Order: sequence, then structure tokens, then C-alpha cells
Amino acid sequence: MIGILRKIEDMLQNAIEAGGSALTARDIQPLDLVRQIEKEIERNKRVFINDQTFVAHKLLIHLYAPGPAKVEEYEALFNNAEFHQYLEDYIREKGYHLLDRIHIGIQCHQEALPQFGKRPCFVEFSWPQVGGDPGEVTVLLDPENESKILSVHAPKEEVRAEAWLEVLEGETWQSRCRITRREFNIGRGENVLHYKTGKILRVNHLAFKRPAAGDIANRSVSRQHARIAARGTAFFLLDTGSQNGTSVERGNSVLLVPRSTPAGHGVELKDGDMIVLGQARIRFQQKNKHEIHET
Repeated sequence: MIGILRKIEDMLQNAIEAGGSALTARDIQPLDLVRQIEKEIERNKRVFINDQTFVAHKLLIHLYAPGPAKVEEYEALFNNAEFHQYLEDYIREKGYHLLDRIHIGIQCHQEALPQFGKRPCFVEFSWPQVGGDPGEVTVLLDPENESKILSVHAPKEEVRAEAWLEVLEGETWQSRCRITRREFNIGRGENVLHYKTGKILRVNHLAFKRPAAGDIANRSVSRQHARIAARGTAFFLLDTGSQNGTSVERGNSVLLVPRSTPAGHGVELKDGDMIVLGQARIRFQQKNKHEIHET
């Protein structure tokens, strides 16, 4: 067993044995899972510029009809910094490269697919293809040589102005990120799944991590908390059904964002505004038109 894969196996095993989780040995088979990861990485490597070998950066974990209590447990187990880091370290140790950070999705199935066999879950690496999500790094694979990449396409910027979010209170995957989508979701967890069907309801582009014990800020953020909508060079903050509310602090003023506001409405954000999600706090920053023209 290669060292880093052994660390992944131990991490999964410890999560099962630690208790306080809805997952058991019937839900996760750590040794089988790391063997699947090893095979999938080898199956999805491709050669690109300067004969460097790249590995697909999109990982989908397929689950067979987990109960509602287990969906968030799977999300927390696989979408955490430690698991991401181990995967990327293993790929680098093999001498391979990534075109983007590892993106992990979870898909629940109500019927057992042949790939499951006797497994409770199976993993699948894949290359985001041209014509898919415009916010992802996509590739064009060589149809005549499955081991080669013909071209790589950077994410398309969907907004006309430059704006960033800086997380001041709360734990997220990125403490600072640029808004590059017209509809930019904010909430707890990267993938929001329907508890019964397992269907992905939405992806949070700024995702707060699962709250640890005593983590009040992250616990106050709903899975589908808010959205920033870009309209021309303006940005509007909408509450998409949060439990603990959304507001904007601007100087000495506090602007409350109504829940479930229709698209195109909400509070227009200004440079320096403080976005408050429950008890989490994010600073909004935007370049003005003069600065954008100069750069």
C-alpha cells in the first residue's frame, strides 16, 4: 500500500470508528475505496503539453440510496480539506499534474447500478468536457487517441465587473474568492443534495465547511443560504431561504435582505459592504469602473 493511500484509508476508518456519525462499516469500505481511487486515477490520466501527464480533476462518488441522516455525513467525509489534500498529494507523488483543484461531487441512486456490485459506493474520475459548466476548466480529448488531451479551456467569466468576497468569520474552502458567475451561490457544504432522491439541488460556489463542535458561525449558515446575482456591473445579494437571516452592514446602517426574494431584486452591494449570514461575516469588494478600465 502506497503511503498516502494508506493515510486515506486510515482517515476513513477513523471516521467510522470515532462514533458520533451515521456512517458504519456497511457504508464505507476504506480499503476497497482507496483501491478504486488508485485504479480510477490510472484510468483517467492523459498526456498534454511537453508530454506531461495530467489526471482528471472531477471526482464523483456514487452512493446507493443512503438515508437522509447519512447524506450530510458522506458530504462531510469526502468534501473536507484533509481528503482533498491527500488526493492531490498522491497525484503529485505519482508525478502527475492537475489542471484545476479537485472537485468532488456526490450522487445518490435509488437503484443499484452494476458498478456497485457488493459495494456501498463507487468512485468515478472524469474530465469536464467543453460545452459543460462554463465556470469549470474543461478539456477537449483526442477522439483518435484516448491517452491525449488536444486543448484546455479556462473558465468563462460571466460577469462584467471585478468583485471579490473575503471571509472574516466562518470556515470556508477559500478565504478569498472572485465572483465569476452571474448566479453565485453561498451556503454550507459544496454540494446541496435532496435528502430523499439524492439529486444535486445546487452547488455552492463559496462553501462553508461542516461545523465542528462549538462552531457557531458555520452552524448558523444554511445549506442554501444566499446568492449574489450579477446584473451588468452591479451585484445584488439575495436570501434564498436561510434559517438565520441575511443582512448587509454599511457604515452605521444595517440592511435586511428579505428571504426568498425573486431574481433581480435584493440588496445592491457596494464596495466594502459587510455581508452577514447568520453569524458568519464576509466582506464584499468591487473595483470601480475607472479602475477596471485602467487594468
